[in-house]
Amino acid sequence: KALADISEVMATTALADVTETSLSSRPTVANYLTDASYEVVTQDFEDHTFYGIMFDIRAKATLPIEVVHVEEIWVRGNLGPMKVWWTPGGFHHVRKTPEAWTQVYSGVHEADFEQLTQLQLHTPIPLQPGQLTGIYIHSPQSESLVYDNRRDYILHEDHFVRILPGMAHMDCRPFGDRTPWGRMGEGVAFRANRTFVGRLKMGAKFMLWNPETHCHFPRAFRDMVLTLLLCASRPECPLSLTNIEVLFWIINMCRWDWPDDPARGLPTHSDYMTKRVGNRTLNRWQNYSIEYEGEDWASVSSDESSESDWSHP
Repeated sequence: KALADISEVMATTALADVTETSLSSRPTVANYLTDASYEVVTQDFEDHTFYGIMFDIRAKATLPIEVVHVEEIWVRGNLGPMKVWWTPGGFHHVRKTPEAWTQVYSGVHEADFEQLTQLQLHTPIPLQPGQLTGIYIHSPQSESLVYDNRRDYILHEDHFVRILPGMAHMDCRPFGDRTPWGRMGEGVAFRANRTFVGRLKMGAKFMLWNPETHCHFPRAFRDMVLTLLLCASRPECPLSLTNIEVLFWIINMCRWDWPDDPARGLPTHSDYMTKRVGNRTLNRWQNYSIEYEGEDWASVSSDESSESDWSHP
């Protein structure tokens, strides 16, 4: 509908004379490495340590994002020879398939159970809007990584990403399926309902405005574009003296958050708050399970139906 809005304006005003623009020469993506850089620090309850952790991140399409890059991962524990991989589409179905993963870090680190240690990725992990990306951090050293029990349906969510609970890995061999106690096969070396502990430094690269990308921008920005086009169509407005292609270039160079109240219509912090978790679900998550509960998981068991269970302990 947003694209139809500007098409209607162009078709019913003086802008209808514009039959072709130099879209091919107008940039579509910001030409700098990142347009926004920020960090996500997860909660840390010091629940467990083991060899590795796998978890998924879904990049959001709330903003006109071209790609989000994970540039640094910070962890703590006994560390040692650390490696990091990523895979498109989520980790669960390929957690034992090394060829499905791309390694982006390898380095040896001293043990540090108190302070987070930086893993500067050799190549940033690309998170595509709307897509799941699996991340795997591993070391063959015992107690190499601190991680937590799952305490919520989603570990973290903002305008850019949704970070999901994952699975701890209890095999000293990357992608292996053997526990330290000798059990093998059927996913026994992967412990469900565990969460990443640490910090992620990410950078977002924004798409630039063009008529074809108009619908990806927030309501405030789209309203600004329509206002400019309507003004340019009125002969009494000085803006009408501006060539439409020049006007398109000006809008193309505007950041998504330049209009007044740029977040109008976007989800707020409270919109990202998930429903309360029942005590029985929390107890189940703290136990040992190999049954992965992904992003779309929802409890339908009777123990979640009672009102008393829908409260924090």
